Order: sequence, then C-alpha cells, then structure tokens
Amino acid sequence: MSRHTWEGAELAFYIDGESYSFTLSDKQFECVARILGFQMNLDNGEITTYSDGTLERFMTMKENPFRFKRVN
Repeated sequence: MSRHTWEGAELAFYIDGESYSFTLSDKQFECVARILGFQMNLDNGEITTYSDGTLERFMTMKENPFRFKRVN
C-alpha cells in the first residue's frame, strides 16, 4: 500500500513566452497518463512515458483506439 496521498494534477503549456495551466480532474489525468504511458516511481521521483516514436505509431495504427489525429 502506498504511503503517498494523491493531491491532484494540472496541465501546463507555453506559448509566445506566456505560461498557461489548468487543473485536471482525476479522470482527465488518468486518461492523459494512460495515453502517454506515464509511470512514476514515487520513491525516487523517476518518471517515464512513451517515446514520440511510440505515440506516432499509435496515431497511425489502423485500429487506432483513441482516434488520434495529427495537430499542427
């Protein structure tokens, strides 16, 4: 059992030198984390995600379950 307490998540992005962020619900974070393959070792803080190549393969899969589309 984890000795850590979940507190929430937010998404941040940067455009033209400006920073924007918004809070994610637990379900929104779960979905984003699953799509990115997010894993975190809570003991040492190490974070891993899928590579860009893996995400590219997901977007071009014939049976793409998330219906990913390229964004320019």
